[in-house]
Amino acid sequence: MEHSEFQLADDLTNEPVVFMGCTGSEISVVAMVCAVVSLLTALIAFIVLFSVSSSLAILAAAVIVMGGTIALSVYALRKLMTNKEERGDNYYKEVLQLMLSECGVGHRIFNQTLSFQRGRSL
Repeated sequence: MEHSEFQLADDLTNEPVVFMGCTGSEISVVAMVCAVVSLLTALIAFIVLFSVSSSLAILAAAVIVMGGTIALSVYALRKLMTNKEERGDNYYKEVLQLMLSECGVGHRIFNQTLSFQRGRSL
């Protein structure tokens, strides 16, 4: 087993897996994005169906908002879970760090701030 001075800190700051191989923050982001997409879809369906019947438009919009959010969230979480299994837990974070490092701002953003600098002794 490889030991590093950052091992304990990294173990304490990693988020635990909550549901379907995803952490709580990933689940909340997926849920918010899916809710916005479902709300926009329901709004479009409401406008289209309002010319036919107002009660039908309300019913369809409510079903799309509730059912669409849940179905879209489950689909997105399954897709995220399979991507994490194939590529590893921190794949997207590492890709973002590499892209920002190529731009020249990655070290400043991820390793050094005014109150904290990774690698500096306490």
